[in-house]
Amino acid sequence: MGAMLTLTRGFCALDAALRRGEWQSQWAVSTPPPAPCPELAGKTLGILGYGRIGQAVAQRAQAFDMAVWAMRREVRQPVAHALALLGGPDSLDDILQRADYLAGTLSLTPATRRLLRERELRLLKGTAFLINVARAEIIDEHALYRVLAERAIAGAALDVWYQYPTGPGPTLPARCPFHELTNVLMTPHVSGWTQGTLEARAELIAQNIHRVARGESPANLVA
Repeated sequence: MGAMLTLTRGFCALDAALRRGEWQSQWAVSTPPPAPCPELAGKTLGILGYGRIGQAVAQRAQAFDMAVWAMRREVRQPVAHALALLGGPDSLDDILQRADYLAGTLSLTPATRRLLRERELRLLKGTAFLINVARAEIIDEHALYRVLAERAIAGAALDVWYQYPTGPGPTLPARCPFHELTNVLMTPHVSGWTQGTLEARAELIAQNIHRVARGESPANLVA
């Protein structure tokens, strides 16, 4: 949600301008005011991967009065929140064409690797923003760079990457120069790195040890 707000409102550019004394707002003197910023309310959030993370994102998006269109592998499984659409993999194109924002929360599997290639990315609206907090490889790197560089979509917030450090010193996170694009918000795979996450992880590990000791199946078992 923070990434969506930052991209929509242009917070990074506004911050940089104001540090130079430039008021990119209605308060500037002798300068036409910028167009009013869009709101999240009334927009459509597409979520690819409607598991625990996708459902948590949907809950927060609905608090912003967004409509949620989601895709998951097993549609028949019960969900916690009423959605505008919950579909299977065959609904991908419809979600891409509808979404004002697209969030990737999928796990990486043979079926999801390069799920979004050039054709799929160009189904997005020219005003759409993409947010990937899943795994970089669900999106074709070169295709993503091309659509962003061409402004075929409005922008992206990328928290997961195609290259990671293997030693000390600077490491660019991709082969393509995403760092040169002004419509990309780049973060170093930290969206889940919070105190609450670490505490919940430790608690779950302890609970699963007790479950196994009692002969029960552990929670969140990956089949």
